Amino acid sequence: MSDTEIEGSWDDDELALAVDIARRYYIENKGKSEIASELGLSRFKVARVLQRSLDEGIVQISIASPKQSYAELANRLRARYDLNQVVIVDTKFLGPEGRLRESLGKAAAQLLQRMAGPEDVVGLGWGRTITAMAKAITSFPPCPIVQLGGIVGTTHDNSMEPVRAVAAVSKGDSYPLYAPLLMPDAASAAGLRAQPGIADTIAMFERTTIGVVAVGSWEPPNSQLQKLFTPAEQTSMRGRGVRAEVCGVLLDGEGRSILPEISSRTIAIGGDQLRTIPNVIAVAGGLSKVGAIHSVLVGRYATSLVTDLDVARVLLR
Repeated sequence: MSDTEIEGSWDDDELALAVDIARRYYIENKGKSEIASELGLSRFKVARVLQRSLDEGIVQISIASPKQSYAELANRLRARYDLNQVVIVDTKFLGPEGRLRESLGKAAAQLLQRMAGPEDVVGLGWGRTITAMAKAITSFPPCPIVQLGGIVGTTHDNSMEPVRAVAAVSKGDSYPLYAPLLMPDAASAAGLRAQPGIADTIAMFERTTIGVVAVGSWEPPNSQLQKLFTPAEQTSMRGRGVRAEVCGVLLDGEGRSILPEISSRTIAIGGDQLRTIPNVIAVAGGLSKVGAIHSVLVGRYATSLVTDLDVARVLLR
């Protein structure tokens, strides 16, 4: 190929040289002068070939926004699990697990604030991510806030805290559950559910229009509910197929509710009631919870998902 202006169509030699120049420039990051020296051409010639390669589509440049790629990933997840909304958080630079919970909580708070109106009844599950979400709420309509399960967690970070925090912002009525999550047996749980105050909150379950829940993993272990059982009980329950829990409902790997005798001991919304709530946001991340999140989604216990980028990718695989 001579160092003259090319007119008309590329011949085979011209095309091969154009591809070679483009490869050196765009892939090997060499300058035009360096390429010209290596190939015995003028810098002007190299520039003209590169421009013509762009004009005629031999070289195609695409610029991908990370947010656009996340949106595409979210759309695929929505289709895969038949969800209404999916929010994906990039946790690449977050570091410790606490930062992950904080980021997921903020994303969930933004989604909940967009969804909720004064006519809604908002039910909140429990978990450290739900607590992080409640702390991130900056404005909220004056709607009722309902605690979906009894007390679990530490004295200063328990399942009543999200209800208190969101209600303080919304100025709406709050319906806490002054009861432990897990009772020794079904009879004592039934008696407690009938107590005044507790019964009033439980009655709000069927009026709830938006729920926000965390996801607990039993295998590998990452669940506050699981910690309420002895190690021997935990091993036995895993052996019987428990892989996940949501609002005290125990699920196997395919999202089927199992061990109803345990659910009968919990002071919490039931699985069937949870699935009748029009909008349920599941907030969970971390690769240790991928299997549990999958169980919750295929079991139809959530209509929206807030998770992290790594989990989203694995769920699609």
